[in-house]
Amino acid sequence: MPQGALVRGPGGVLYGVTFLGGANITGTVFRVTEAGVLTTIASMPAGAHSEGGVTLGSDGNLYVMSLTDSSVYKVAPDGSVGLVTTLTGPGGERGGLDAPMLEVGAGVFYGVAPVGAHNMGEVFRLVPAPSPVVTIIGSFGPAGGANPRGLIRASGGGFYGVTTLGGDSAYGTVFKLSAAGVLFTVRSFTQDDISPAPLSSGLADGFERDHLSRRVAAGERRGHAESRDRRVPLTPPTAARADAIRSP
Repeated sequence: MPQGALVRGPGGVLYGVTFLGGANITGTVFRVTEAGVLTTIASMPAGAHSEGGVTLGSDGNLYVMSLTDSSVYKVAPDGSVGLVTTLTGPGGERGGLDAPMLEVGAGVFYGVAPVGAHNMGEVFRLVPAPSPVVTIIGSFGPAGGANPRGLIRASGGGFYGVTTLGGDSAYGTVFKLSAAGVLFTVRSFTQDDISPAPLSSGLADGFERDHLSRRVAAGERRGHAESRDRRVPLTPPTAARADAIRSP
């Protein structure tokens, strides 16, 4: 049961994860050649399923995000697995990590987690070695989206990403985190963006209203407040300045 995207390593070898199977029935980390030769590298620890958040580091290790225990694991080439860090909310809440990190400079990784100061999501920096250091670059809320999913690099430094909740209509957003550490909403998704066909019956109207109300309630449970599509300062970083996300 493979999950998520593959990552390419030296020599065209591909790496990925499964959600189930392995020694602990919580999934495996595997590599496969372009000729289709599959090798299981490691089994995920008990209680640590992954949905595909895997990154190949410049140090040769794989960094795997766990959906079920909100942890980052390091898988060495010899198959040994070690816990790097666990990301939790202010009350110890654990949100599922399901998006791969980005390595920006040797040994410096950036990622997103659905927890943070407001339990609406955060962007973090992780330096695994020599001992793990996690810096919260910023937390979502009260303005903006909620539940961020993945990052890509912005051309001038910083990152783009999406949230699955929040925004003006609770249907999620596209956001940018600038190199100066400012978070703003690029686009708030609306019902029309995801369901362009006009509603033609009272039943459909009721269904859509119910669907939207449930999404809004879900956002409120995560501490969601409506986005205003404007630039908002992030929660101050906890271990370093936000401008450290600039390209090295």
